[in-house]
Order: sequence, then C-alpha cells, then structure tokens
Amino acid sequence: MKRRLRVPAIWVALFFLGVNLAPAQTASSKARGIQEQSWKEYTYPNDGFAITLPEAPNPHRDTQLPDGTAYTVHLPGEHYVTLHVGNYPEGCAAAFSEYVSSIRNPESKFYVEPSLVRDVTIAGHAAVEFEKDRKDDKGVAFKHYQFLQCVGRKLYIFTATWTTSPSTAATEARIVKSFRLVGK
Repeated sequence: MKRRLRVPAIWVALFFLGVNLAPAQTASSKARGIQEQSWKEYTYPNDGFAITLPEAPNPHRDTQLPDGTAYTVHLPGEHYVTLHVGNYPEGCAAAFSEYVSSIRNPESKFYVEPSLVRDVTIAGHAAVEFEKDRKDDKGVAFKHYQFLQCVGRKLYIFTATWTTSPSTAATEARIVKSFRLVGK
C-alpha cells in the first residue's frame, strides 16, 4: 500500500522542541537550489525503509533513540529533514505508546493540540503525525512536522522544518510522501 500523507502535519517525541540535532549544513549544499538537484530513491534494508531525496542523506548515530541512526538532508534556508530510526530489541510498542500519550496529555510539556494530531495507518501499522507553526530564536516563523510509526522492533520518527515558502513546502511534501517500508 502506497503511503499518502498530507503535509503539513507534525509529530512529537524527544524532538518536540524542534531542536536540530543534525550536523551543520555544508556551504555547497546551501548554495544549490532544490530544483537543480536530481532526486533519487535511497533504500536502507537494514533499517527497513526507502525514501526519495534531492541528495544523499547523512546517516549518523542518533543520540536520542536506542541503537538509532538518523538520516539527515539539509535544504536551502536552514531547513532540514531527518528520519530517526530506533532499534528496540523487545519491540517498540511501549515507546510508541508513551510518545503518543505524551502528546495527548494536556499536562505534558510535549502536548499538541488535538486538532493538529492525525492517526494514520501505513502498510498496516499505526502511525501518528502532526504539524505545528513555530518560531526560531530570532522570531522567524517556520513549520515543524513530525511523524511516528512503530513497526516491529523499529521506531521511525520523521522530523522536518520549512518556511511557508511554497517551493520549500512542496519539497518537504515530496519527501514525506516518498517514505515507505521495505523488507530485509
């Protein structure tokens, strides 16, 4: 089943505060426009997913998820897309449930307004997503998206930020919609 997500929508977990844990963007990557880049599907069978991106992601150790890897692509204008993949030997259902409960609990610092949270099913697995308007430390407005899905022993947390620019939003939408699960 092909995944169809509607962007904007965001997710929250350890990344609720929108902290960019990804490495710094390179000057050459900043200088290139997204339209000039060639899109390619990148497949990571060990982490069980494929995604189409405008440039190769930068896989690096994820400090927030157990035995995790973060796959990051920087986009023009200080924006990024990261897919965090956490490995849970006993299964990720408890972690997924805890994260979902925290965004739905009005007493939690990670609370997200219920109208912004969407429950979806992708390839037969429950998922949650949301998108939220945010401001950086300089007061510049941006969108913050998060998606969370537990599949067996893998917890996927997709985070993205972008301005309200139509071209940046279209790039983010294309990336999010391309995410799919693959078998080993």
